[in-house]
Amino acid sequence: DNCSPQTINFAVDSQTQSLNPTEYRWQISDALGLIDDISSGTTPAFKYQFINTTQSIKDFNVRLLTTLASTCYGDSTRTIRMSPVPVSQFVIDTLQVDCKVMRVRVSAIQKGLSEYHWRITENTIPTVDAISSSDQIEHTFNRPSPASPNLPIDFSLDTKNFANCVSGV
Repeated sequence: DNCSPQTINFAVDSQTQSLNPTEYRWQISDALGLIDDISSGTTPAFKYQFINTTQSIKDFNVRLLTTLASTCYGDSTRTIRMSPVPVSQFVIDTLQVDCKVMRVRVSAIQKGLSEYHWRITENTIPTVDAISSSDQIEHTFNRPSPASPNLPIDFSLDTKNFANCVSGV
């Protein structure tokens, strides 16, 4: 699934290592250009964390430049495809409020995802735990009497996108 962020380890093949390069240089780029240019010296391994902050699949290119003692160099490029992570933010609209009930609509900020997992608790007791393709949910609460203490209500949402990447709650 390669959901962002991902840390990926790279290792130089033994054939390239047998040439005894004096430097391994790793260049990370995307469609907009160079992101990082890092030397690992004579260490033939490299680790990098790829982060996709967009809401679409993003390709990163990893270019390995090896410098030989003869000042010749060679290079190879690999593409890393990173899937986006959806967001789980939402807004709450009050649809009805009177002395007995309160009805709300909770709407996800990000539309068009494959899965929305809604959870509502009243006074720490789960009242809704629903997975659906709907980016909104409506819920009606019975209001406590005016002499009663406030009723704590919590809403949470986690989402899943087309790449099966899951948001944080």
